[in-house]
Amino acid sequence: MQRKDPDISFSAYVGTDEGPQRPVRPKTTVRYKAPLPAEPEVAHSNRGRLWVLSLLLLASSVTLFMQHSEALAEYINSPIVSVRMETPLQRVGEMEVRSVLALYLGKGFFGLDVGALKMELENHPWIEKAVIRRVWPDALAVAIREEVPIARWGDDGLLNQQAAVFKPAVIDAGISLPMLRGPEGMHPLMMEQYQLFNQLLLTSGLRIRELSLNERGSWSVTVTDGVVVNIGREHVLERLQRFITFHDKHMHTEMGNLGTVDLRYRNGISISMKEVEAGVAAL
Repeated sequence: MQRKDPDISFSAYVGTDEGPQRPVRPKTTVRYKAPLPAEPEVAHSNRGRLWVLSLLLLASSVTLFMQHSEALAEYINSPIVSVRMETPLQRVGEMEVRSVLALYLGKGFFGLDVGALKMELENHPWIEKAVIRRVWPDALAVAIREEVPIARWGDDGLLNQQAAVFKPAVIDAGISLPMLRGPEGMHPLMMEQYQLFNQLLLTSGLRIRELSLNERGSWSVTVTDGVVVNIGREHVLERLQRFITFHDKHMHTEMGNLGTVDLRYRNGISISMKEVEAGVAAL
């Protein structure tokens, strides 16, 4: 019977016949960084000289500025010698604007109080907004947006597109604008109602000459040919539409003879004709 050779195992240790020895460690390589060369003394010397020159230059600049500060400030803040109007003027006179500017221009370019000048210009009733810009070195640019009236308010006021009241010193008597009359402070409501009424009447070719609201809240409107339409306080838009329908069917050829139209009835309309003067009737 053959004998089986025993299994041979290998160890991580290296040994001799005399017995096992310590394991073999890998070799460690140590690298040394060479020291940087010392900075030459010449570099330190040049850096020091640069600092000294910088300090001398700064000191010279400060001294020069202090010696000539008044002249420099006078040059920078030189007086404004020209004004450029960037928008055309229709309602506001250019001399009116320049007379206001003359009160503010003597303080120099930076001394000008732009906010106060803007407020002063916008106090003019025909000026809605003023934009003022400084233009270096000695000029001023002024842009003015004038008010655009769309209706008269009472005998001495006008209404703009925002329904705000402004009151010029003089209102041209020939100005062609509808008249709105109502209690104090009711102009925003009246402007809104005016726009609604005007939109309804537009299809019939009628135009509003005057819109009135009395203290009791009753509306009346004067339209083309001076016809006065009394609407009342209730169902205002419904009543006005009734008048428009009746006008388009029966009254469009007789407007010149009508005096007043009363819509303050539940289901009807009252009409009165203009009085004919005796002398005219005889003709």
